[in-house]
Amino acid sequence: MFLSFIIPLYNCEKYIASCLDTILGSKLFDKDYEIIIVNDESKDQGPEIVQEYSKKHSNIHLYTQENDGPATARNTGLDHAKGDYVWFVDADDLIEPLFISQILKTVKEQPDIDLISFAYTEQYPDKDIVHKKVETPRVCNGLEYLSSHSGGYLWNNIYSRKSIGNHRFINGVRHIEDYCFNISTIINFEKVIMLPDVGYYYNRKNIHSISHDKRLRDRIRANNDSYIVYKAIHQLMSQTVNEKKKAFLDKELNFSIAAHLFTMMRFDNAKTVKKHIQAYRKMGFYPLKKTGNRKSDLFIKLANHERLFLLICKR
Repeated sequence: MFLSFIIPLYNCEKYIASCLDTILGSKLFDKDYEIIIVNDESKDQGPEIVQEYSKKHSNIHLYTQENDGPATARNTGLDHAKGDYVWFVDADDLIEPLFISQILKTVKEQPDIDLISFAYTEQYPDKDIVHKKVETPRVCNGLEYLSSHSGGYLWNNIYSRKSIGNHRFINGVRHIEDYCFNISTIINFEKVIMLPDVGYYYNRKNIHSISHDKRLRDRIRANNDSYIVYKAIHQLMSQTVNEKKKAFLDKELNFSIAAHLFTMMRFDNAKTVKKHIQAYRKMGFYPLKKTGNRKSDLFIKLANHERLFLLICKR
C-alpha cells in the first residue's frame, strides 16, 4: 500500500466530512491508500459521520481510544498503518486531492525519499495565505532541512513509515508534540525533498481548536507539555554523537526555551515562570545564550535578569 492518512478526531463534526471528501477525491485506487481515523472520545457526532463513510469505503478505518489527545491518537494510527508513506491530517483541515498523484509520481521516481515537504495555505475567514519554503524542488538531508526550516508542522509533510521506524509521539502531550516528533525523526533522515506545490489547507476558522485555548487550565497543560518536550529533546541531544546534530539541537533548544519564557511572561504569573526557570536551569539552558537575532537577544538580556524578569510577569 502506498499511503496511510492518520486523522485524530475530537469534536470536529462540522469539518470531518469535508476533510474526508478531499482525500477521497484523489485519483488513487482504494487499494493504494487507507484513511485511519482515531476517535479520541469525541463528544459530538463526528464518529457517526465517519462510520457512515466507512460503510461506503472499505479503506476507511475507525478506531476509538480514551481521551488522551492527538499525540496518542497518532501513535494509535501509526501502530495500525500499512502504507509505505504516512500523512498526518487534522480533522478540521483539507488536502489538495490532485496533489496526491504528484506525490505518487515523485516516490516512484525517487523511492529512497524519507520525507516530502510541500507548501500549504492558511484559510482565514477573510483571506487565504500561501506558505512556500521553495520556489523550485530541492533535495537535502534532514539536518539541512531543519537548520533552514523550523521543525514546523506535521500536516505539510509526508513521511516514509520505514524512516519513522519506532519513533512515536509522546503520549498525552497536547502541545508542540508535532515539533518534538519532527525534530527527533527528521534529524536522522538522509533524503528530504521540498516541493513548491500547495498540498494542504490549514483551517484558521476553527476558534475551538487546542491552539486557540488560553484558559488557565490549558495554560498549565501547555507549560507542562513544553517542559516535557524540551526535556525529551535535551535527552536526544545528550545521546547524539554527531557534533553538527548536537550543535543544532543545542541552538534549537535555546531558542525554543527563550520563546517559551516570552509566552509565559505574557500569560502566566511570576510563580509559574520562576518554577520553569529553575527547571531549565537544571537542564543547563538558563541563563539563555544569545541567538544572533537582535530582537530575540534583547528579550534574552531581560530574561537573564531573573529578578527583574519576574517583576515584569503577572503577579
